[in-house]
Formats: sequence, structure tokens, C-alpha cells
Amino acid sequence: MSRLGFLSVFIFIVLGTALGQGTRLNREEPRLSIRSDPKFSIRILESHVVLADGATRTCLIVYPDNSFHFEKLQRSFHDASAKKPYVTESTLTASEADQLSAIIQDSAIAKLEGGVPHRKALSKDSHELSFQIPRKNSAIQSIDRFSSELQEVDPAVKPIVSLLRSIDSRDLPPQLRDARADICKPPTPARAPSPR
Repeated sequence: MSRLGFLSVFIFIVLGTALGQGTRLNREEPRLSIRSDPKFSIRILESHVVLADGATRTCLIVYPDNSFHFEKLQRSFHDASAKKPYVTESTLTASEADQLSAIIQDSAIAKLEGGVPHRKALSKDSHELSFQIPRKNSAIQSIDRFSSELQEVDPAVKPIVSLLRSIDSRDLPPQLRDARADICKPPTPARAPSPR
């Protein structure tokens, strides 16, 4: 074989390898973008304490496909026995999906800053609301708000409370047999494979 033939074969192999690697990189890009997508749309945790009666903890996490995980635990201060939390899963109704979309796009909610406002006094009836909303660039907006009969709820968070009430008040599926109460913990992001 002539030098020109060897040179042609060498160039063909080098170009084939480069094109193959370029194709492999392109095939990996979608996986990288999927890994960076938010794993949930919103997570809400509400605690309601009435000093004379008891406490209720409710939480909700909604996923990008509008399915959700819901938990409610009620404890009486008069009855020391601990009750199992009610845990179920279902899908948002069309109206609830619209509420969620409005919450995520609400500029007043997007501008809220984290931290719990100062509690003025111990109250007979108090609410604590926490929520997380994934925002762009993998940032998660995390907000905590407190209200009581002495301190009004922040008007900006009322749509979030309304969504939680809407789901809590509807006819939800029965308790899931194998469901675990985990305070609506968000799924952990997938780990990137180690470079080779």
C-alpha cells in the first residue's frame, strides 16, 4: 500500500473516531438536561397549633406531571396516644392544576424572601407555613411564614394556603397501604456518572 493509501486510512480512522465521540456527546446531553429538571413543582408544609386542643401537620408535594403526595397528622393534647398520619397520593384536578400554575407564575410570590417573620407573642391559635418552589438555574425558593389570631397571614401566601385547603377538603383516595410518612420530602436528584 502506498503512503497516500496509509494516510487516507489514518485520516478516515481519526475522522471516524472524532465523529463517533461527537455523536456520543450529543446522545448524553438530554440525560444531563433531564437530571437538571426540577423533581417537584411545589412542596407545602403547614402546622396549625391550638393550645387548648391539639396540633395538625399537613404537607403536600406536587410533581411535574401533576401527581401529588399528601399527608395529614392530627394530635390531641387531651389524648396522649399518637395517631398514624393519613398518607395518600392522587392527581391534581384541572382547577387545582390552574391554581398551581398561577402560584408558580405569581410575581408577588416569586419576590418573597425567606425567613420567618418575628412572632410578636405566644398565641392560642397559630399557623406556620413553609413552601419550596424550584425556580430557574436549579435554585429553590424556600419561604417560611407565621400567623396567629394576633398576627395576620401574609397576603402573598394566601393562594398557597388555598391550594392546600382545596386538596385537603376534597374526597381523596383512602390511606395508602404501603405509603410512608416522610413530611413530603422531595426526591433526591440523580447523581451524575463519574467521568471515565
